[in-house]
Amino acid sequence: METQIIIDTRERKDFTQTLYWADNADRIHTCPLKLNFGDYANVELTRIVERKGLGDAVSTVIGKNYTRFIKEMERAREAAAATESPLTFIIVIEASQKSIYGYMKRRHLRIPAIHIIHQYDKITETYGFPVIWAGGREEAAAVTLEFLAAADNSVPTFQTK
Repeated sequence: METQIIIDTRERKDFTQTLYWADNADRIHTCPLKLNFGDYANVELTRIVERKGLGDAVSTVIGKNYTRFIKEMERAREAAAATESPLTFIIVIEASQKSIYGYMKRRHLRIPAIHIIHQYDKITETYGFPVIWAGGREEAAAVTLEFLAAADNSVPTFQTK
């Protein structure tokens, strides 16, 4: 079965390449398009993924980056409310929750790692958007492909702590 994916024009190309490695490359067709929220979407724009690498996952929920990210979550929630077809939005993090602790220690960041995890829990609680801690880049690519290719409104349950 062929999977067509829209990729936000601002998204990093190295993760896009990982998507091809995660699946048979001739089954994935991509189209660049500026998305108002998220990084990847199905062609119907009913299933959207916001992807975060480890460092980006941390920096997104602290300081002014958090304000920008919340505005993006608001746009996603407004779009979901305004559309007649169901819109499902997930956040896929290329890390485990456990790896946040090591990252914070290596970077000598004074913010407790649990604060980062709680910020994502709060986003899920406030907006209803599931956060999937995929464990690594390849796992995140597999989750992203599974989600975008699904024919129903299911959300991948893969999660590592």
